[in-house]
Amino acid sequence: MIGIWSDTERYSMKLAPGTATRTGDPVQVSRLGNPLVNEVVLPAGLKDAFNGLTPNKDATIREVVARVTDPELPKLLEAIYGVPAPEGPRNDLVEIFLTGIAKGAPTLDGSPAPIQADLNSHVLNVDKDQIQPAEMLRLNTSIKPAEKADRLGVLAGDLQGFPNGRRLGDDVIDISIQAVAGAAQTGKLVDALAAGDKVDTNDVEFSPQFPYVALPSAVTAADAVAAAAPPVSEGTAGGGRGPRFVRRHGRLGHRRRRQHRGHRGAGAAGVGQQQLDRRRSAVGSGRRGRCGGLRRAQCGVVPPSSQRRGSAGGRHH
Repeated sequence: MIGIWSDTERYSMKLAPGTATRTGDPVQVSRLGNPLVNEVVLPAGLKDAFNGLTPNKDATIREVVARVTDPELPKLLEAIYGVPAPEGPRNDLVEIFLTGIAKGAPTLDGSPAPIQADLNSHVLNVDKDQIQPAEMLRLNTSIKPAEKADRLGVLAGDLQGFPNGRRLGDDVIDISIQAVAGAAQTGKLVDALAAGDKVDTNDVEFSPQFPYVALPSAVTAADAVAAAAPPVSEGTAGGGRGPRFVRRHGRLGHRRRRQHRGHRGAGAAGVGQQQLDRRRSAVGSGRRGRCGGLRRAQCGVVPPSSQRRGSAGGRHH
């Protein structure tokens, strides 16, 4: 039996204007063994502290042990979905997360191990007297790979899957939810949760060669939504105006565009020369070249009220 965990470490940095100097020894900032421990088992207030712990200290932290023996998720499943939460203390979860699964696996309260199967606990090794409860991913290397893997792993009778190690195809979300709801304790799947999250396989095939994981997808969720959306009609592009609006207001808009073009160039169709002269005189001859095609308010020049009333075509802008 082997136990595996990994961590991420980084150096502390001493900052000064324009510089960052690495100081001291690397500091552990993240760790991973079994999936979903930090995401599901532990509460938000313990996540950072857990990321800084080494596994040999897990059983010494009362708050960490309490979240294994009295987890929160089963209570939420009972409150939301009516799935009865198993009674504590949850020594089945102690086997899964802290000691490994074996008939003689130690429990924190001295009671017999509830999962009576010799699977992957270190008590099955010759150095069993040196076992320390710790959160690690454990694997029995003597179990041969399954000819046809079951996504639910050990809970479905496939002893080569999670929580005996973890294969790429193991549905760790559904397995973990079933386990905390009592499936590992009773040996039967919880029917009310049988549908799971309905994500049973990876979206693309895994590679038959190392490192086996599939390449990242080049399509984002936003791309998929855009591809599934109905095409935008010409009448709604760039302003949300539908075909009905275009039919009712198309001529008006066309006339306004002609007037706008005439407002910028003297003698253009749709605007008489007299109207154009009045507009320019209202703005001021000093700004005529710069503001001939803009509204007077945009130029920062507002003529007297008598001139505004006499300005032809101003209501169209």
